[in-house]
Formats: sequence, structure tokens, C-alpha cells
Amino acid sequence: METSPSAQPAKPTAPQVTLTQVLEDYPLYRTWKGEWSAPGTISRDCKQCGKETTWKYNGSLSNSPSGSFKLPYYRCVNCENDSVYFLIVVLNNGRLMKAGQFPMPSVRVPNSIEKRLGASADFYRKALTSRNEGYGLRAVAYFRRVVEDKTNELIDVVADAAEAHSVPTTDVEKIRAAKNEKAYEDKLKIAAQAIPEVLKPHGANPFQAMYDILSIGIHTQSEEECLQIADDTREIFDYLFDRLRTEIAERSAFVSKVKAIAGKRGLRDSS
Repeated sequence: METSPSAQPAKPTAPQVTLTQVLEDYPLYRTWKGEWSAPGTISRDCKQCGKETTWKYNGSLSNSPSGSFKLPYYRCVNCENDSVYFLIVVLNNGRLMKAGQFPMPSVRVPNSIEKRLGASADFYRKALTSRNEGYGLRAVAYFRRVVEDKTNELIDVVADAAEAHSVPTTDVEKIRAAKNEKAYEDKLKIAAQAIPEVLKPHGANPFQAMYDILSIGIHTQSEEECLQIADDTREIFDYLFDRLRTEIAERSAFVSKVKAIAGKRGLRDSS
């Protein structure tokens, strides 16, 4: 979905990040403004331990005479049997680039999301691969395909959340009615307008944010800007598609438990 240059939404602003975050999660070839100072520890998944653990800095394999690149490596503190290696290039403009990583950044789709994605899981995985390799434009295209495939499900999740918060039935139906639109971007726009205030924490409307991101004309953006768009799209999608479902289930279970306790208490009081 593209808009005219005069109607372009504001470009996404990259959040402030630390060198720890650069090593943990930055894609390859994306630059970072700052000076190199190896973090003492980072957090990442360990294949040996089968969970996320703390990794300790174990030095640098080599430093170039001019200091133009660094080769830091880290080892899992828990098992001490798994290591990760980075190639950090120090650019002349005061920026750093993560130009290499071994093993490569993970492209594993979280299990809870993969099961629900079905055939779209392949597009999600390709989006992650593109993002990790620094191809922002391609990553955005794949993430947009995932959103397009799953827009109706996203709308149903938000409608279910509205019901869990005792939103009037007529308002819930307005959300579900957005599925009647033909274009997925129109569905997002209508759903954003129908979301009740109770589902806008501190005024944040997730559907409006998704619509705004998808309205950005990506062919006018740099790879760097597209990487940020891809990250923003994934974060909002994951919240709506996965974490919000968990919140709904936990809320419904809690309400049912409280009602059951209240019912038992009422029986005791009446006996």
C-alpha cells in the first residue's frame, strides 16, 4: 500500500539502542552511531542449554592495526560449551556496523506464533531471514504479506479482547464488521476506528499504529529505514496475534475463577 508523497506518514524513528542490543538483536550491515567498547555480557539463546542464558565476553580473536574492525566472542556462562563470534567494523563516520556473526542470527519463529500462522509461517521466516541479513525492503514486503494473510484473525482477536473486557455487543460487532472490507489496509483502518478505549493502553491504538506503518511508501525509504519499519511491524503483529491472545485467556480464566469462588461463598452464606 502506497500513499502520495504529500500524504506520507512520518518516518519511523529508531529507538536509542546500546551496544549490548546491537550484538543481541541488530541485523547484519545496519550501522550504529557510537564508539566500540565490548559489553561484559549479553543475553541470547543457547542451543546446548535449550533456553536464553547470559553470555560472557571472552576477548577478541584479533584487532586490526588501525582498529578498523573487532572480532569479539562470547561464551555461555551456564554451560560454557557454546560460543558466538562477531565481526564489528569501525567506519570512518563515527559509526559501527555488525558485518558478521557466527552462528548466524536465529530465524526461528516462536512456536506459539508458528502454529497459528499455518502456511504464512514461511513468509514470516523469510521476513526474519531478510531482516537479519540487512535487507530491509525485502523484510517489509514479507511482513506485509503475513499481515495481509492474517488481518481477519487479528480483527477477531481484538474483538475477542473487547468481549473479555465486557464491551457492549454492538461495539464488538463494529470491530468484526471491518472484515467485510475487501482490501486489508481498509480492514485495518476501519478496525482502528472501532477499537474501544479500554483496548488503548495510555491512548495507544495498535491497529492505528499498524495502519500507519503499512501506509509508508517503502520504495522511497532506505534499507536502514525499512529495517526499522520491519521491526515495528513485527512487534505490533506479534502483540496482536500472540500476546493479546494470552492476555485474553488469562483474563477469562481469572474471571471464571473469581465467579466460581463467589458462587461457592454465596452457597455457604445461604446455608
